[in-house]
Amino acid sequence: MVRRNNKLAHPDTPATDPLIGAETPTQKLDRLVQTSVAPITGNLSPIALGLAFVDWCWHLGASPGRQLELAELATKLTTDTLQLQDGPTNGIGVHDDDPRFRADAWAQWPFNHWRAGFRNAEAFWREAAKVPGVF
Repeated sequence: MVRRNNKLAHPDTPATDPLIGAETPTQKLDRLVQTSVAPITGNLSPIALGLAFVDWCWHLGASPGRQLELAELATKLTTDTLQLQDGPTNGIGVHDDDPRFRADAWAQWPFNHWRAGFRNAEAFWREAAKVPGVF
């Protein structure tokens, strides 16, 4: 229950409910700030997002073996990106599994290097998100 104007109200009750009274200026400020942040955070609580990130950081920080695995993966993916050969590559362009990279220009320099770097970074973070103990 939420207390508005010294009366108990359910949190989902509109602030303009005649039984409760008008919204106070500070309540309006809070509501406006929270609704303006909602589109940026995908309608998720910024506090919940922050706690999830901190949870991931703490679990990764307490897992030196996982840190070594991720360092090895980062080295491998960086090497793969830097050693990319120029020229036509199968799977890039029209046949790419990612629709964002289906244009033929993605198979040519410098775009093929940008694409490889992006896809390798994406693969790294997908793997880095998997830390034991984090849901």
